[in-house]
Amino acid sequence: MPASTSTRPYDVASVVVTFLGLYQGGVPLVVRAVFGAEQRFAPVMWLPAPWWWIACLGIVAVMAALLTVIHRAKARHAPPPATGTDVPAAEEDPHEARDAGYDALSAIVLLAGVYNGIAPFVSRLFFDGDLFLAFTLRLPAPWWWIASLVVVALAVVLLAVIDRAKNRDAAAG
Repeated sequence: MPASTSTRPYDVASVVVTFLGLYQGGVPLVVRAVFGAEQRFAPVMWLPAPWWWIACLGIVAVMAALLTVIHRAKARHAPPPATGTDVPAAEEDPHEARDAGYDALSAIVLLAGVYNGIAPFVSRLFFDGDLFLAFTLRLPAPWWWIASLVVVALAVVLLAVIDRAKNRDAAAG
């Protein structure tokens, strides 16, 4: 029986390890730190105060180690590249790097807009908590929600400007 060169089992293992590592290690850290809330299906959260976050960090470290091992095993068992009929590599598009820059800038604006614009409402109105890096929550009562709305509006405007600039750059060259 010939050896299988399929890497699908490695992909499935990567997905399972990533999901469990994030759900049992990364998410409890974020949920407790950002929202001050419990995560119901993470047994790690049942541990007392200093041990739950040490266990969460341990789970994330084990996840990273397992993903490294799975990636190396996948690279060892990947099928060899075909020879003789290789298609020449496509030339790099100079606009691809600029598009990646626009996408990164959009992601940063979106993250800041969500975290400082929408998350304060969710945190204060539903969880009655504070976010560590949400600067709008440092303001007194009527002003924090006005500032959060301004952040949301500013994020929408900046995302539209970035998108227009990206489209203009793509059309120009």
